[in-house]
Amino acid sequence: MDDKDQVYQKVKRAKTDSGSEISFDPINKPNIANLLFLFSLVTNKKIDVLENEYRRSGYKSFKDDLSESISNFLEPIQNRRSQLGDEETWNVIVEGTHKARIEGKKTIKEVRRAMKLVNL
Repeated sequence: MDDKDQVYQKVKRAKTDSGSEISFDPINKPNIANLLFLFSLVTNKKIDVLENEYRRSGYKSFKDDLSESISNFLEPIQNRRSQLGDEETWNVIVEGTHKARIEGKKTIKEVRRAMKLVNL
């Protein structure tokens, strides 16, 4: 998993749109919209709140704070990962994959039923 410096470098290289305004506009500013969405996910803040916070800050400040927020979000996951051995980690991955397949099959059945594609 990426350390804090790696996260910073990746966010720093993330594409942005022309201009410097931080606004959620998936049509005209898809790259900033994507970064705002990611920022919202890792902070549990609403996108409009983030827009207001960064409306006048410019991309550098926005990206610096985004990389910090991503690092903070990943920290407990990284700590837990470092506590597990390789075999334990593999077992967690295998168990999670199994559970995801079961849930995925249930979802597909529901979708097919809703779309009247039951026999496919």
